[in-house]
Amino acid sequence: MGIWTGSGLSATERRMRRAISAHGLFEVTTERDGPARGRSRTVRAEAIVSALRAGGQAPPRYIRIKGVRIEGDLDLAAMTLTSVIEFTSCHFDGAVNLRDSDLASLKLHGCSAATIDARNARFSGSLAIVDGSRCRTLQLGGARIGGSLVLEGSDFDDPAGTCISAWGIQVGGSMLCGHGFTSHGEVNIGHADISGALSFTGARLHHPDGWALNAQGARIGYALFLGSAIDDDSGFRCDGAIRLVGAKIDGFVCCWDARLRCPGRYALQGLGLTVREDLLLNSGFSAEGTLHLDGARIGGYLSLEGAALHGSGKSALLARRMHVEGSVRCGEDFTAFGPVDMTGLSVSGVVDFRAADLRCCRSVDLSYVRARSLRIDWSSPPTALDLRHAEVDVLADDLATWPKVIELTDFTYGRLDPRCDASAGDRIGWLRRSRSGHSPGAYDVLSAVYRSAGRDRDSRRISIAKFWSERAAFGPPGRAWNWLMYLTVGYGYRPWQAVLWLAVLLLAGTTVFGMSYPDDITRVAGSAEFSPFAYTVDVLVPVINLGQRTSWQPHNLAAYAMWFLTVTGWLLTTAVIAGVARVLKRE
Repeated sequence: MGIWTGSGLSATERRMRRAISAHGLFEVTTERDGPARGRSRTVRAEAIVSALRAGGQAPPRYIRIKGVRIEGDLDLAAMTLTSVIEFTSCHFDGAVNLRDSDLASLKLHGCSAATIDARNARFSGSLAIVDGSRCRTLQLGGARIGGSLVLEGSDFDDPAGTCISAWGIQVGGSMLCGHGFTSHGEVNIGHADISGALSFTGARLHHPDGWALNAQGARIGYALFLGSAIDDDSGFRCDGAIRLVGAKIDGFVCCWDARLRCPGRYALQGLGLTVREDLLLNSGFSAEGTLHLDGARIGGYLSLEGAALHGSGKSALLARRMHVEGSVRCGEDFTAFGPVDMTGLSVSGVVDFRAADLRCCRSVDLSYVRARSLRIDWSSPPTALDLRHAEVDVLADDLATWPKVIELTDFTYGRLDPRCDASAGDRIGWLRRSRSGHSPGAYDVLSAVYRSAGRDRDSRRISIAKFWSERAAFGPPGRAWNWLMYLTVGYGYRPWQAVLWLAVLLLAGTTVFGMSYPDDITRVAGSAEFSPFAYTVDVLVPVINLGQRTSWQPHNLAAYAMWFLTVTGWLLTTAVIAGVARVLKRE
């Protein structure tokens, strides 16, 4: 296509054409800045296209058009332009069509347009729509930008639809959408490939009935900023959901001072999100709606310190099967209004709830968690805590801060933090509070922890408490046997009790038989002399035969005493054998 030669050029169009044709750096301006509306400031889109093509063999490196109203659709589709093009304070009556074009860089400063369509366009440099520029929709699907995509301070407004559609875009630099950036409608950058950072610091997103930001499957080469940065505390506000499903961030995610609002739905959905470094949801972060991080993988640490999560009647946090290489920090005034579910969480470091305020949280589910250490020291505990099948190397806790309802079935830990000053008695009370009732494994774990720490006395006390708590599950015979084992040998852990019982019975038997001889004890065979002590030993201890019982026959009270001691001896002996066998089996 040649240069446009339409008739009836206006004075402004002729000046623009001469300027672009005559100078190395071209700037076409009018009397004053600001959006152009009057006829003296109007140029037709066809004249712009013709002027941009008129550069000849040596087109200018930079073309700047300022303060004009562009009438009609600006159609640069499939064009190749090597000049950097800048529009400043311009108003586009129609659409800007850049589809399939090959451009150097395009910059719009303080401009307004209905739509900008740059699908499948290629930019060797950057695309910038900044400084108060306003546009209903921006379409960048499949576009490739060698430099950065800069949308800072711009406003995109399509409340019922997608105001920015950049599915599959490739950006060689960063995508910057901060410092006054606002959107009404969905910002869709699904499966985008951004080599630098993606920043929404200082941005305001509004799409309460849908996805305010959809970055599903996107890859970010450096970092994702959805909040303040170290040198910029302007925060981030979002009314609507944020979708990061399957996104990959090769750096970190920073959400300082972010305010997400999507009540009743996902405020942030990060199912399968991968973050190479840290995920920072702290320092003023708040979400109204569920924070959904199931299956996410974090290469550094996850910080929720100081965050406020409002589930709006649903779960405040879902982090099931999440893997974190560092630690999970949920302390320092972390608050949650709604259940927190971290089932299957895998953490190489510490899961820390120190000073968390969870008084408005119905439950914290840490079942099947794997971590090096678990710290439970809430400032205000949740209503319930589930630790079923959880496994940690170190448990650091303050028993006074544990919730009223706990579940400890198959919860295992290698040792207690030395700073934990709870007594064995307090720990027994802690175990008995488990919602599932008696759990022998919980007692065995605590007993083993005490034994490995050299606290053998406390270890035995825990083991005794385990068998004592079992009696509630038995019928009358079982409870009677449990009582006998407890009273006689302390379930095998207090064998000295059997010696004490033996001494008492020997004294009682010797006294009774001594008083009964010779009136109520008569010889029936043999020649052994009667000995009250030896006779007591003979009838009390089943495995000993001193010939006394076969030689002498008791009568009246002595007979009752003999039968009592015989039965008691068998019971005592059985209890001793059973108790010792039980202990040896456990060891």
